[in-house]
Amino acid sequence: MGYVIVVSSEADIYSSVDVRGPDDCWPWVGKLTTHNHANVRFAPDGGKPVGMTAHRALWMLTHAEPLVNQHVVHSCTSIDCLNPAHLALKQQGGDPEVRFWTHVVKAGPDECWFWTGGMWSCYGRIYIGGRYVFPHRYAYELDKGPIPAGLVIDHTCRQPICVNPRHLEAVSDTENKRRGEGAPSKNAKKQICKHNHPLVGNNVKFDEKGRRICLACRRTRTRNYKAESGTPARPLWKYLPIPVPATGPVIIDLSLQRALERYTQRGTEGQCWVWRGPFAEGRPRLHTKYAGAHVAYPHVSGMKRL
Repeated sequence: MGYVIVVSSEADIYSSVDVRGPDDCWPWVGKLTTHNHANVRFAPDGGKPVGMTAHRALWMLTHAEPLVNQHVVHSCTSIDCLNPAHLALKQQGGDPEVRFWTHVVKAGPDECWFWTGGMWSCYGRIYIGGRYVFPHRYAYELDKGPIPAGLVIDHTCRQPICVNPRHLEAVSDTENKRRGEGAPSKNAKKQICKHNHPLVGNNVKFDEKGRRICLACRRTRTRNYKAESGTPARPLWKYLPIPVPATGPVIIDLSLQRALERYTQRGTEGQCWVWRGPFAEGRPRLHTKYAGAHVAYPHVSGMKRL
């Protein structure tokens, strides 16, 4: 809702204004609304005070005339400026493109063109075609045509209120965040995780939202969780010996080797190795093309081709 004061004269308004030089901006030093506007409550006809922007109330007090289908705009780049020399009267309605450019302070072709109209958060907004639109998106469409589906408009100058078409580019939302200065941008530019693991190549995986996952950190978390919960951690399989049957050659794959190591309770030398995994029809069963076929083993794993 914002915080506003009741005014009845120019002095009431200037009590919350930092008055400076005649050509400088006179910023509002009172409370601002949620849209960064300087609002006051003023009764133009001496009746019940109504809420309006401070620069509009100042214009009505200075010129002693009501505003009908007209609005007060800033000729400077500050929307909270209360210098009467920086205020101008514009007619409402008419060509939306003409109305749009009345709220823009143009500079050089490669410099920022600042929006001085209404604001929404850190961006501007303007009512065109029966709805509110962002000025930078409208400026892009005026100069380059419709915005491609699925893309957003990025400010290459990093100024949210700039509407210079040369500073606007249609990019994906991910690229827009990467170019920004917030936390998503900082994280996207990182080449190593907080534990100094590289976030490139085989050590990185993307989740369903496009976020990077460090696989080394995930393996560490898994091992720590299993250690705390009492679950045996999976060993490094490439360093484990492949079990060999007592007689005859056998073809073995890595998935079988992992299953045998996981579900086999090994005894000491000369004792049985007991299968603790799933059974089917009374026999140990794996969902691979091989299976460990005996419940008891002499001292090495015994297997046979299914």
